[in-house]
Amino acid sequence: MMQRLENIKRASRELRTLSADVKNQVLLKVASLLGERKDEILSANYQDLVEFDSQTPGEIAFRDRLTLNSERLLQMGESLRQVAALPDPVGEVVDQRVLENGLRTRRVRSPLGVLLMIFESRPNVAVEAFSLGFKAGNAMILKGGRESAQTTRILYSLISEALHVSGVSADVLWGIPEMGRSDVEWLLQQKRWIDVVVPRGGDSLIEFVTRASQIPVMRNDRGMCHTYVHEDADLEMARRIILNAKTQRPGVCNAMETLLVHQKVAAEFLPQLFSVLSAEGTAGVEWYGCNQTQLLLA
Repeated sequence: MMQRLENIKRASRELRTLSADVKNQVLLKVASLLGERKDEILSANYQDLVEFDSQTPGEIAFRDRLTLNSERLLQMGESLRQVAALPDPVGEVVDQRVLENGLRTRRVRSPLGVLLMIFESRPNVAVEAFSLGFKAGNAMILKGGRESAQTTRILYSLISEALHVSGVSADVLWGIPEMGRSDVEWLLQQKRWIDVVVPRGGDSLIEFVTRASQIPVMRNDRGMCHTYVHEDADLEMARRIILNAKTQRPGVCNAMETLLVHQKVAAEFLPQLFSVLSAEGTAGVEWYGCNQTQLLLA
């Protein structure tokens, strides 16, 4: 593993000078390979799902996060194309000024170096994380959960192929399908080789990484997935947004958790929304409300 760390650190320095055109070429090639090797990806994902069902039956939300299908692969490809279309952030001057003594100063965006991202279950994160980190000039170490090991193994191979075809060192990515806890703890001590750690998952993962790491950690605390309907809101638009936010993929971390409605439109809006959620095959949505809300929905 030490050799892999040395290689990726060296590759991260070379990556700093990579042109935007080449980086975009890599991302677009990965998007193309997702389509070309769709059957292989879905077959690997099916193996992960079978193993998951045998070990953890009944975990519907977690299983949904693990699942890939043709539509989700298309979305992954579109995400890659959108990142490729973004301006290259490396070298962007975000601030400049002349000090009183005549000294000219500039603040310029530059890569962080080597990023270690540890994530859970969702195999699409492997591609999304790579695309954002790579576009910003960073080498990536990606460690997914064991539940998605077969799927991420294929996705890492696609990325490596795209790097090779584009003439970029494959060492800018170290994809780890499976790794024991002791090895992860070892990685979290390697501050000489890794510059930033990003845990992407639940509270237990974030707590573990924060506690074990000797490397700076870029973490998120528990989010607040609230939707607020203002008194001047377009209520039809609000209905569509809420329906999507709550029912499209309720198992993901950005699904709506709390709905706040201004009291001036609550009497009109809440009964309509309740009816819509009940009518469109979303009977699994459970409502918990204040006393006033319960009276409106009675």
